[in-house]
Amino acid sequence: MYEQQKTWGLSELVFMSGFFNQFCFSILSQQENLKNEDKIKNDSNVTSTESNSLLSPPLPPIFYHARQVLMQLYERDCRRAFCPPNHWLLIHPSKSVFQSPLQLLASLTLSSSKNSSGSKPGSSPFKSGGGIFSFPSSKSPPQYSTPKEYITKIAQKDRTALQILETMSHVIPFNARLEIFRNFIKEEKAQRAQALALVRPDLHQSFIVKVRRGYILEDGYKSLAQLSNNGWKNTIRVKFVNEVGADEAGIDQGGPFKEFMESFLEAGFSPNLNLFTTSTASMNMLYPSPTSHYTHPSNGLELFRLFGKMLGKAMYEGLLVDVKFANFFLSKILGRTVFLDEMRSYDEQVYQNLMFVKKYDGNIEDLGLTFSLDEEVFGTHRTIELIRGGKDVEVTKDNRINYIFKLSDYRLNKQIQEQSKAFIEGYRSIIPLHWISIFSPQELQRVMAGEDVDFDVQDLRAHTEYQNGYFDQHPVIRNLWAVLDEFNSEEKRAFLKFVTSCSKPPLGGFKHLYPPFSIRLVMNPTVSDQSHDGPQANASRRVGSSTNNSSSQDHHDNIQPHQRNATATSIGSSGGSASGGRFGSRLRSALSVNNSSRSNERPQTATSFLSSSRTSRSSLSSSSSSPSPFTLTTDEHGTPAALGVVKSFFGGVLGSTSSSSESAGKKARLPTSSTCFNLLKLPPFTSKSVLREKLRYAIMSNTGFELS
Repeated sequence: MYEQQKTWGLSELVFMSGFFNQFCFSILSQQENLKNEDKIKNDSNVTSTESNSLLSPPLPPIFYHARQVLMQLYERDCRRAFCPPNHWLLIHPSKSVFQSPLQLLASLTLSSSKNSSGSKPGSSPFKSGGGIFSFPSSKSPPQYSTPKEYITKIAQKDRTALQILETMSHVIPFNARLEIFRNFIKEEKAQRAQALALVRPDLHQSFIVKVRRGYILEDGYKSLAQLSNNGWKNTIRVKFVNEVGADEAGIDQGGPFKEFMESFLEAGFSPNLNLFTTSTASMNMLYPSPTSHYTHPSNGLELFRLFGKMLGKAMYEGLLVDVKFANFFLSKILGRTVFLDEMRSYDEQVYQNLMFVKKYDGNIEDLGLTFSLDEEVFGTHRTIELIRGGKDVEVTKDNRINYIFKLSDYRLNKQIQEQSKAFIEGYRSIIPLHWISIFSPQELQRVMAGEDVDFDVQDLRAHTEYQNGYFDQHPVIRNLWAVLDEFNSEEKRAFLKFVTSCSKPPLGGFKHLYPPFSIRLVMNPTVSDQSHDGPQANASRRVGSSTNNSSSQDHHDNIQPHQRNATATSIGSSGGSASGGRFGSRLRSALSVNNSSRSNERPQTATSFLSSSRTSRSSLSSSSSSPSPFTLTTDEHGTPAALGVVKSFFGGVLGSTSSSSESAGKKARLPTSSTCFNLLKLPPFTSKSVLREKLRYAIMSNTGFELS
């Protein structure tokens, strides 16, 4: 291939990946047979011990070489799929055909010998009991051909099963690996509980975090900084403090902690805080901001470490986080080395420009590139040298490959090295690497944030609890499920976000949703909700009700700061092009990244995180002159437009009806929700059509939280 200057085609890569996949798996699957044969031999030797006979035999050297090629092919397929569905799965009922390593090599040698001369057909250096390495002559299939059998072997600490999980977990279906991951967490929780009960019963006391609703980031940071790594795995309970400094009534049974976690992570991952920024290549996916040390000079790394722990805690407790990371950063979390191949997930334009340099047939020197790049940070220009004296070293045909890799290494690794290290340290203090190394970057994203698909209405119905008189066959409930069945994808995701704060269903179905989804019958919008929920639940209730009797200004003041919308300032985004007389000038500009904000103004959080004004995304915006997203607009009579919409909504937009019950239904309150409890509060609407209109209006309004 090298002499002929040819590359592998996709069909050839598919064949190669299939061969190496089966070859490596067959070696691992036969280890038990080898172990048993060695045990028989050792039993006749008086010097052998039982412990030695139980040790798994060493893997042949060729396994590690074959696996290296295999994993390169697998990771490439993960980045940009070229293999058919289920191509990699081997522990699966449909993959019943099993070949030993010897059979696979013999078939490959026989196939290749037909296309070569001077060799005996079927000859191979790989022989049973001799040659480069030995294989057992047994042709028995693997011990487990279904995911269920394999999970059982993992629970039994079977060495071969664990070795497969460690070295080539991709042959196992994702759902089986997800169950194994959850079992890891359950097992550790059980061990910790048992150890604490025996040694330190007093440590069962949970850690209390007290936070003011307008200061969730600041108060959460101060409280959680005191917590040790082991303490993070214990129960954390949250107490919200009201405006006068008194604890809000209620006991945290998981709901307030979930609300605190959601609000804390939402504010922390917002690009406005400039701890994280968004990739221009992958639909605004997040990675650490290269300029975070400018805006958080004193405690930036501690903040990254804290948010890593918070994300790990969310996964440890089975909570979904509505966040998307760039693929190259997910690879970092998984401990993988990232270079040029991952540049697509950082910036597609920069990647394409690098590919242009790589394949350029003309005179490279004409492009005017050097081993340096220009950056603009908050209006200040600086030159980064990729090598010592790089600004004076021209890129030539001979060194352009080195230039491409140096630039990729800087963008993906060096410029965010400290931030990534701190975040990953915090994350792995809760979720160790060997728990998540069984996933690909895309699969890890699914574990963090859930499935990016429509949820199964019947599955949600099967795992729903009812309160205050509702039951599964109640007429209103039957109408609700019928309406959800008729919703399109956008409406279904809006509904799920409305009631759980995450638009994606939990992996493995709603049996894994905690707390379980509940539907409560509510009769009036004032007293009943207060008596059943308590202040903590009320504070996390999404606005579905348009019966707000407070003034417009009061409503603005009562909106929780972390729920206010603002225009995100993407700090550290790529600069597309720059002015210049030559193509090379434009290319140099395109290969450089403008790390300043779009307004070229320093964010208000530049001095310190703790000196920032609250957790509001709008208060963290870099532009102080931007109008408040809650500024009221009025009509020609001075009436707030929002109130006009409410009047119109109840005053006839829905049309009139001759039925008094229908009219009463149309004037009823809208559905509301308490996302911290995964609770939907549903009035008894008299018809399916009214329920559909009210529910659709509530879930699509996205107006914040109700404080009734």
